[in-house]
Formats: sequence, structure tokens, C-alpha cells
Amino acid sequence: NSDERVSVNQACKSGWNKILAYWWIMILTVLIFLGGYILLFIPGLIFAIWFMFAPFVLVTDDKKGMEALLYSKSLVRGRWWGVLGRLLLIGFASLLPYVVISIVGSFFGSAGQVISGAIGNLLVMTFSISAVSVLYQSLRASAVTPAPIEKKNVFIGFAIWGIVVIIGMAVALFLLGASEDWAKQPTELPAIKATLY
Repeated sequence: NSDERVSVNQACKSGWNKILAYWWIMILTVLIFLGGYILLFIPGLIFAIWFMFAPFVLVTDDKKGMEALLYSKSLVRGRWWGVLGRLLLIGFASLLPYVVISIVGSFFGSAGQVISGAIGNLLVMTFSISAVSVLYQSLRASAVTPAPIEKKNVFIGFAIWGIVVIIGMAVALFLLGASEDWAKQPTELPAIKATLY
């Protein structure tokens, strides 16, 4: 109910209760994004736009996990290009003031750059979240009722593939570090022999 008054204590309690659900949504989104991105850039970009509004779905509709992701996708369904265009406009509109503030701050030395950077980041974050929230509310208000049923098995597969990608990257980094250490050993042996003799 939009007319219901919520105290600060109630708002904080509600926020804390949603933290784990928010983290889970972010983990799923990143895994699915990686699973799509590693195949080709295009699937990852498509997934990113589809699931952009999942955190807002959690807050406003109390949908969690894959349900929030699929509901976000249903809102974007048939309007992907329009949503992408609006997100690009939001990004440009938030970046322009940041650039102006950064230029002004550069005239006041390093301290001015630090302060202007902090102010610019705060403005960008506040404006971006507010603008995307308004876009979400607009999509939600004009959504098809009932929302189309989305198949989650495909995206679970992409999430699993994302886990495989992360494990593969970790193994590759480990092997790379091990190979570099191994490559250094021959150059270190003469030094060790010299100290022995």
C-alpha cells in the first residue's frame, strides 16, 4: 500500500531480511552472465538486460532467486531494444555531470580531484538507481498480465556453465603462476650452487 507509513526501524529490518536474497540474485545473475558471455558476447549482453531489474523485483514484489530473474525477463520481453536504448540514455545522462564535476575538480589539485570524484560517484549512483527504478515501475505498470511463463532450466544450465568458467579461470591462474615459478627455477640454481661452493 503506497499510503502506508513505514518507520525507519521497519525499513531497516525489511532491508536486512532481504540481504541474503539480494546476494543470491546477484550470484545467479553473474553466473548466468558469465555462462552466456563466455560462449559469445551477445548472449551475455542479452542476459544482462533481461535480468537488470531483478533486485527491484525482490524489493517490490518479494520474488526471490530464479523467480525474480524470470519475472525481470518477462518485463523486458518484446521490449529489449527499447530498454537497452533507455539504459544507454540513463548512462550518458549520469556520465555527463560526472565528467563536468571531474574537470572542475582537476583545477583544485589532488584534493579537488578526490572530492569531485566522491561527489561525482555519489551523484551517478543516486541518479542511475533512481532512473532505473522509474524505468522498472514503467515496465511493471505496462506488463502483460498474467506474465508469460518462463523456462528456468535453460538459465540454470547457463549458471552451471558460469560455475565451470569460474573454476576453469581459477585453475588457469593457478597453473600460470605455477609455470612462472617453474620457469624461474633454472635461473636460481646457479646462484644456489655458487653459495654452496
